Amino acid sequence: MNIMKSLTMTSLLALSTIGLSACGGGEGEVTSAEPLPNVEAPEGTEWRNVVAKTEENGYVIGNPEAPIKLVEYASLMCGACAAFENEAYSEIIEDYVNTGRVSFEIRNFLIRPQGIPLAILTRCGPDETYPALTEQVFKNQNTIFETMQTADQDRMQTLFNNAAENGYTEIAQGLGLIEFFKALGISEDQANVCLADKSKAQELLDMTEKGVKEYKVEGTPSFFINNVKVEYSGWANLKGKLQEAGAR
Repeated sequence: MNIMKSLTMTSLLALSTIGLSACGGGEGEVTSAEPLPNVEAPEGTEWRNVVAKTEENGYVIGNPEAPIKLVEYASLMCGACAAFENEAYSEIIEDYVNTGRVSFEIRNFLIRPQGIPLAILTRCGPDETYPALTEQVFKNQNTIFETMQTADQDRMQTLFNNAAENGYTEIAQGLGLIEFFKALGISEDQANVCLADKSKAQELLDMTEKGVKEYKVEGTPSFFINNVKVEYSGWANLKGKLQEAGAR
């Protein structure tokens, strides 16, 4: 799929067929391994508090050298992603990431134009704030959607059509996102700087395009364990695959 570089309503709506719910079908099997020992975090730290941006422009939580690397392609506009987050995130962090045996990387994936300013704002603070901001978006997804629906849709479409030149500040304001993130510690001035930076939107679009072309992402959420795309049918299924890989 050729994902257009012009950040318009039309180009992002072309992504609407790429997964509003869980993706179907994996492309490989995780290699079975013996149980792996825990890896101690550096003194005075816990792996759950270690966050860094990756070469793929995602954010990895935990031991960057963990032998088991879990990657999720997630859309902030995806109900199935929110369901996964609300069901599994705490357990992943506490029972897997914090052992040092598993790292968890989240890569943003766009399926709706509104996801651009939303994702930009989760990535607006220091690296370590990204997981918490993303978690809050998923926990409050229904409220965010309700606020978005009250916006003037004709005006929003015009703003999206001109976003490549004008940025996303007015869009985020109109969708109620600046107020939402202000309550989470992202000041209005900070948000406006991020939303006006065209490179941040392009980074998200490029990450989505690479996910489609190189990693064959067909829906969200999509998961990889040690670079193997795995079938996802729920947290219990994915947990079993992590345990099979040695996280037990």
